[in-house]
Amino acid sequence: MNVLKYVFAVIILCLSADIATAQFVIVPVGQTPLPSRSAETKSNIRKTLPFIDDFSNYEGYPCDSLWETAGGVFVNANYGVFPPTNGVATLDAIDNQGILYHNADITTFNADTLTSVTIRLDSVFLPNARKLTVGDSVYLSFYVQPGGGYGQMWERLGVTPSKNDSILLEFYDMNADTWDWAWSMNGMSIDSLYAKDSVFFRYILLPVTDEKYFNDGFRFRFRNFATLEETSQFAFRGNCDQWNIDYVYLNYNRSIQDSTRRDLSFVTKAPSLLKNYQAMPSRQFRKSEMIDSLNIVITNLDSVESASSYRYWVLDENNTQIALYDGGFENISPFIETHQYQTYYPHAKPPVDNTMFDGLDTANWASYTVLHHIRSGVGQDSRAVNDTIKFFQRFENYFAYDDGSAEQAIGVEANTNSHFAVSYSLNCPDTLTAIDIYFNDTYQNASQKPFYICVWNSTGGIPNEVIYRSEQLTPHTAGLNRFNRYMLSRSLIVEGRIFVSIQSKTGTFLAVGFDQNTDASANTYAYVNNEWIGSFIKGSPMIRPYFGASVLVDLTAIERKTENISVYPNPADRYFNIYGAEDGNYQVELCNMIGKKIYEQANTSAINVENVPEGVYLLSVKAKNGKTSTRKVIIKH
Repeated sequence: MNVLKYVFAVIILCLSADIATAQFVIVPVGQTPLPSRSAETKSNIRKTLPFIDDFSNYEGYPCDSLWETAGGVFVNANYGVFPPTNGVATLDAIDNQGILYHNADITTFNADTLTSVTIRLDSVFLPNARKLTVGDSVYLSFYVQPGGGYGQMWERLGVTPSKNDSILLEFYDMNADTWDWAWSMNGMSIDSLYAKDSVFFRYILLPVTDEKYFNDGFRFRFRNFATLEETSQFAFRGNCDQWNIDYVYLNYNRSIQDSTRRDLSFVTKAPSLLKNYQAMPSRQFRKSEMIDSLNIVITNLDSVESASSYRYWVLDENNTQIALYDGGFENISPFIETHQYQTYYPHAKPPVDNTMFDGLDTANWASYTVLHHIRSGVGQDSRAVNDTIKFFQRFENYFAYDDGSAEQAIGVEANTNSHFAVSYSLNCPDTLTAIDIYFNDTYQNASQKPFYICVWNSTGGIPNEVIYRSEQLTPHTAGLNRFNRYMLSRSLIVEGRIFVSIQSKTGTFLAVGFDQNTDASANTYAYVNNEWIGSFIKGSPMIRPYFGASVLVDLTAIERKTENISVYPNPADRYFNIYGAEDGNYQVELCNMIGKKIYEQANTSAINVENVPEGVYLLSVKAKNGKTSTRKVIIKH
């Protein structure tokens, strides 16, 4: 097996595990567990031709009106590299619950299976009912891609199947009750596929020519065979050997030249409207967080040029439209001839109006639906379900660089006192209450080791001072791609740029979920051998800081009201001394950033804060004449 177990040094790719330097490691992971489903087959379903599924309008379990069984196969918009249409069905080495198959081994084992419902190849009914025969030219076509991405090693997506791994297609012979081999492909890299075919997906077109299949009990199925990497470190063994299937189409009156469709489609999923984040707290949002333009990939699967229109609009939670962009009409060349997508900028790079969220209530959560739509200007698009993609833009109480799907796992190869950290930039002070982390399940739970969560202040763009360190914690998951929440033992007032780090207690590798469809490498760091090093591995660790207070004190507004008092020292570790207060006629209060009173005393010039947790506070001096003076103060022990 060719498991992706690349060990990355700080600047160059390490080709030897003996290189002693700060290292990032990425290892394979699984997918979201599929929802529960009845184990009984859909033998009562008799599908008539045509049979078609391009996996573009849903995710999760394959559609049960088309697929009878789907052992471990999941539909997603994350694993495919430039698929024919947005969304693929992925076969890999894990089951429906996202766990490595019980028979997984370093030798070849049977993994996922995707079986169609029963299809009637005995008759057709439209436009007129008649018998179907071998002479009706029945063909099955689909696109296939080996996993593992392409290009630079640190940018690859998923895990490449080795030459010993394979995917195959089988036809069901109802009379003999047997499955017959119809087609297969051995493992290879996308680079090799592209070098040979100049495409990222290989198109397969197979005739159904044996009379034994022309009955009312025909089925077909995809299966894959995989192997785990032969390594002594079980923490590096996980999901592997992915294959992506797209645009499965079975029909009659086809021919060997049938390789195009009258179909305009999106290729990749809808993007976030934010520059850096997939989601962020409503309180932290500013216009400057908006991206200037979007990257939209549109394809023409026909053999001729077609005119297309594109637009997107944004709806609030009441389905009220708050923004609309119309890119108008423009011709798009056929992909089969040019191997190019739509290049017209109003369609491929539509601008974003950064005023669209001016009505956002930053004191409350909000979610917006961004809908993208294309339409053929001339003729009828044969498949409308792939003409729309959507994105849910969330402004709640957390930051997320990731899109919620882990294609790999990442961590620092553990040494003494090593940390793996991700930074987040706050536009105003906030109260950090919890950290959500997705830890990948690895072979025999090898990476489920004790760890600590640390929160750092920033100086010079790197972590500087630990302002919080948790008690010993243990990795847990509620299922693959499902986060586990780690509550802080105390609320933490933070501002500016902060870092959240994970520190291994035992010096072992901790596998944090790693989303490779977004890129937070500029905000990812490792601390090894007393030095902070930035990551160059493309992707986003699945670590999300959560904030408990949606409304905090407006420091700017408060400090406009202040009188001529001073507080020294500030920051303080033991005492705050107050100067300039009216003698004998004032009250001193110390409150946290959500208004909770921590300390109160009359006519004192010194406040003992030795037992007050570190953080940002408000110190108020209320005079007898009604005037109040307030200062922001910081406690650091």
